[in-house]
Amino acid sequence: MTEKTRIGYKRLYFFIYLFYWAGMASLLPYLGLHYKNIGLNGLQIGILGSIPSILFIVSSFLFSRIADSTGSHKIIIQLSIIGLFISALLIEYTKDFALLIFPVILFSISNAPFNPIIDKMAIELLGSHKEQIGNIRIGGSIGWGISVIATGVVLKYFPIRSVFLCYQILILCCFILSFNLPNIKKERICSKSKTVTTIHRSRALILILISVFIWGTGEKCITNYLFLHMDLLGTSTFIMGSSMAFAIVGEMLALYCMEKLIRKFGYDKLFFMGFVLQALRLLSLSFFSNSVIILITQLIGGASFSLIWVSSVACVDTLAPDDEKTIAQGLRTGFLNGFGGAFGALLGGLLFMNFGAQMLYRIMGLLVCFGVILLLLSGKKGNKLWITIK
Repeated sequence: MTEKTRIGYKRLYFFIYLFYWAGMASLLPYLGLHYKNIGLNGLQIGILGSIPSILFIVSSFLFSRIADSTGSHKIIIQLSIIGLFISALLIEYTKDFALLIFPVILFSISNAPFNPIIDKMAIELLGSHKEQIGNIRIGGSIGWGISVIATGVVLKYFPIRSVFLCYQILILCCFILSFNLPNIKKERICSKSKTVTTIHRSRALILILISVFIWGTGEKCITNYLFLHMDLLGTSTFIMGSSMAFAIVGEMLALYCMEKLIRKFGYDKLFFMGFVLQALRLLSLSFFSNSVIILITQLIGGASFSLIWVSSVACVDTLAPDDEKTIAQGLRTGFLNGFGGAFGALLGGLLFMNFGAQMLYRIMGLLVCFGVILLLLSGKKGNKLWITIK
């Protein structure tokens, strides 16, 4: 591959991340409000967030394995986008709670393979310069930031259902770009027993999976219930949108500095920093209800997301065998958004309904603090559970 072609693909991945995350930013933060507007209670909202998430790890692992074994990365990405478009249409027009379960499950299954496959393709493009992944992934941050502000403005003049139209336009742009993705050669896949044994014997990889599960649990509680919390505080939709913009600013700042941070600290220390910031964010939300404080916590949360995402993707890519990298990324995504998302959504719904948002965030903050302690203990001298990855 020539350098000119490589630069062209970098731009392609940049814009695919941009439109994909712009679409998600226009829809995901407002789903809780949409569910509330059609008459669902906190527990029902939690169930809708948790049931499909249980399927996330199975779907991401399955589709990642198919992609590596058949070389169908591009086709799976396109089918994923089609499923996301159709499921969003069904969610918009379905009012019954029981019937809503099915399009939400379709959305989750369709969404599951997108990130691990695109992440693997982008990392593979960079080769030995994987520390530059932040320069590509920042496209998603830019898309998210622009989208949340634009959606907040749209909601000042149009009803909540207008977010679905915004989402559909953006995800269609992503679909058009997907036709320019390169075809990836199929990998030689080991037998199922060998694949599972190889991955699960890596103690460092197991620690990453446990850790992203804990972090993902806390993150799901924020994404699912922050806007409901702000709505109860009387916060305007514009401030809600601005809170997401603050998160993106933190994310973009971290991604902009990521290459230097990686060279200075290494991936393992950045992973730990991401946990500390998430714990600080959750505990701050549990003690303060001022809009300014919430905006600051969102800034911190954006930086935490960037640190966790880049460090975990790079660590998994380094630890996994060459013919299992997409599968390993699928496991990482599954534990982060699948198990972590399901547990966070369900537990978050119960806590929110019975104790309110501040107690919810306090408990989640303590859970993430446990993750910080786990990483500290694993990093003690002589402990081989964690390895230093530069």
